[in-house]
Amino acid sequence: MVSDFDLSRIVTNAASLDLARLPDLCKTHTARQIIDDRTRQSMVHEVQDMVHQKFGLQPDEALVDRVLQLRKGHIERLRDLVADDVSYIWCPVEINTTELQRSSPHFAVICLEAQRLLEGCDWTNPKEILQRLRSLGHQETGVSFPIAARCLRLVLSARKV
Repeated sequence: MVSDFDLSRIVTNAASLDLARLPDLCKTHTARQIIDDRTRQSMVHEVQDMVHQKFGLQPDEALVDRVLQLRKGHIERLRDLVADDVSYIWCPVEINTTELQRSSPHFAVICLEAQRLLEGCDWTNPKEILQRLRSLGHQETGVSFPIAARCLRLVLSARKV
């Protein structure tokens, strides 16, 4: 290293940070922390505390750990997991059946078939989950995958988008 050192390569310009890359850097850093068992364990407790403060619920460690594993690479900060738009992860969902009927008259068949397809699924593997759900299309339910996905989103999260 001493032989490679060259004083002329040292510059006085201030280092700059591309703020557009910051969210991706945060996602990468958070994903690395989730991969490490020690840091993930402390993250689980931190998320449990945040959920308790925001929703008054105490999720068990296994659920929080599973959520962290599934959202790895998608979240920038842990507080993203307790945002209002993802409250369905922690809180029971209340959905109007007339809204479900409007989304698809076959919603009961779609839900039962999705449940059957996902039994024994590896919940830490989002690709497997999506692959199984993609087979939820025409053959089993008589509806296209986008309609089935819209119905499942409404059932699971009470959200249209």
